[in-house]
Amino acid sequence: MKYWFLKVLLVTMAAVFFTGCAIKFSIKDPVVSNLKYDKGSKKSVVLQVIDRRSSMVFHEKLGALSHGNIELDNITDPVAWLAQALNKEFSARNIPVQVVYGNTNKPADIVLTVKKFQIVSRRTWGSEYNPWETYHSFRGEVTTGRKTTDICAYFFNGKVPWTWKEVEETCFNVPLSLLVKEIASKINTIALHYSAGDEIIRDSSARAVEQAKNKNDYACFALFELGGSNNPGALKALYTFADNDDRFVWACALSAIGTLGAKNQFEFLKKKYMQYGEIDKYMALKSIGDAGTPQALEFVRKSTDDPLYTKEMAFKYCADLYLEK
Repeated sequence: MKYWFLKVLLVTMAAVFFTGCAIKFSIKDPVVSNLKYDKGSKKSVVLQVIDRRSSMVFHEKLGALSHGNIELDNITDPVAWLAQALNKEFSARNIPVQVVYGNTNKPADIVLTVKKFQIVSRRTWGSEYNPWETYHSFRGEVTTGRKTTDICAYFFNGKVPWTWKEVEETCFNVPLSLLVKEIASKINTIALHYSAGDEIIRDSSARAVEQAKNKNDYACFALFELGGSNNPGALKALYTFADNDDRFVWACALSAIGTLGAKNQFEFLKKKYMQYGEIDKYMALKSIGDAGTPQALEFVRKSTDDPLYTKEMAFKYCADLYLEK
């Protein structure tokens, strides 16, 4: 009786999801980091954010979702939203960065040119338990002086939804918070060079242990702080979390390793890629892409020959992002 009640409930929910009803999500302001840098110049700089996206579609809906009226009602200009979020994130980390969007009368010390900033949503099929999935992709260029460096950020999450609020939080709010953290961390590594000392690393590691015990989406936050620390000493803790028994925790740990600096971690990440199966490979692949070396990018290119590339969209969107020009 319980099984059939559950099955009827899930079918009913599916019908509601796809009857064309108007659903509006109001995206929360991203959760800023607890990480405080204690090493850096403290020199005030201006970061200019420029929108040069090849596709202006911010939220792309696939399959049955494309027929529904699902809107992110408080993000009318995604890149302006991102600029504001980065400003708050840098402030939280004690970095004196003024983020300006578009044209500015002030000379910019750093320019972030946004080439891609997009969320793709779909609802999978195949059983009564059909997760909602979102793929969050960012690609841009960071220019300081005459040097320009490509950066990517990627996050995937899915949820078997019981309520719309679960979808809104798990598939939109949390991933967007993490994407902002990753982008800020990579800008810092390339252009600002702030770092967190060993004591801060210990505090963040302890916070990550506590969050991991909760086994929820927020377990990622402290791990991303370790990834953004710009301190190689954080690798020890991230290695430990990369072997956690919770797939979300170790996926976030692998992502954080990529953000921290994956150039010297290729063999470790390759081992993790081979260790995990099916969709679980994608975050190791993401961090291999973060390394950005010819060896790493050739590995990503060859991954498109894997049957998973056509089978698992989280894998495909990740590989495609790092191979874009």
